[in-house]
Amino acid sequence: MRYLAEGHRTHSLGVYQMRMLCITWAPVSRRMDELADEFGAIRWDCSVMFRVKFAAPVRYAAMAVKTLLKLSRTKPHVVIAQNPPIFLALTCLFYRGIAKCKLVIDHHCIWSEKSIKNAIAKAFVALVERKVSSKVDLNISPNDAWTRRMKELGIKKCITVIDYVTAVRGNLVDRKSYSTTKYLAVFPSGGHPDERQDLAIQATERIRELTLVVTGDKRYLNRFQQYPTERVLFPGFLPDEEYSGLLTECDFVLNVTDELNTVPHFLYEAVALEKPIVSSAARAIKDIFADQICLIKANRAESVEAAVRDLLEDLDAWRMRSRILKIRLYERRRAEVNSLRLAIASS
Repeated sequence: MRYLAEGHRTHSLGVYQMRMLCITWAPVSRRMDELADEFGAIRWDCSVMFRVKFAAPVRYAAMAVKTLLKLSRTKPHVVIAQNPPIFLALTCLFYRGIAKCKLVIDHHCIWSEKSIKNAIAKAFVALVERKVSSKVDLNISPNDAWTRRMKELGIKKCITVIDYVTAVRGNLVDRKSYSTTKYLAVFPSGGHPDERQDLAIQATERIRELTLVVTGDKRYLNRFQQYPTERVLFPGFLPDEEYSGLLTECDFVLNVTDELNTVPHFLYEAVALEKPIVSSAARAIKDIFADQICLIKANRAESVEAAVRDLLEDLDAWRMRSRILKIRLYERRRAEVNSLRLAIASS
């Protein structure tokens, strides 16, 4: 990523010279890192007691104050704020009313529809999301499924900008330290409860020449470590260099999930490495990857097994499809970033 001195981070948009600030209320966001890099923007994460639900009112208030201070010091011409949580965009909207900057919301998802279960909280957040999203200059989302849904909700100023990873570089990893079987698969985990590592593990138990490595924070994977097999490994949350090295060594990447309208970032990392992908066939994933990845017909263990076996029967052909996919997604990303650039300039 480019990290320039804050006073010099401007980007030419037509006749405008715009200083841009990309903000998340989270410890990390690879998507926002990449968007900031596209525009030479200032990148800032604000995280207080992340995922501590009982402290939500206090931590949101604290992050709002810190964000307003950051905005007042930075004085950006354009702010891109990530949702969730929508309260970040609400904070930036308050600042916009004073400073008259441009405000774009990057909807990682529609928070009220994907993550919030309590009916009262869901209705409140949905109201805030609709109100705030209708008042900003532009809304962007990472896939067409969320873009369509926002338009159905009456949020008209919305475009899709997919993720894209240009290159993945990591340390050399000894493949034999992870696997002595013929094939090696990686299932990166983000910790969402709708991820279905259990189905991937059950499928692996039935394919004797396959080893599966499930990466990610072990706190969110404890329920899966009951499976008694030496061919399923839980190395925990790996440093970036080792994680990237593991992806480089694997034969394919596996994604099984019940998450709503989600395209995990690691799928783009796999594409950057030209690795074949076996994935659940959610609409959001099919919209982007189409038939260039091996789709699982249903989220059941036998369907995951069948998809993996289909891929392993002609691994070279799936590698070729991933190479083609890499080019196609690069072209799409360039077109969407240009659309975003023009939309910001004209808003």
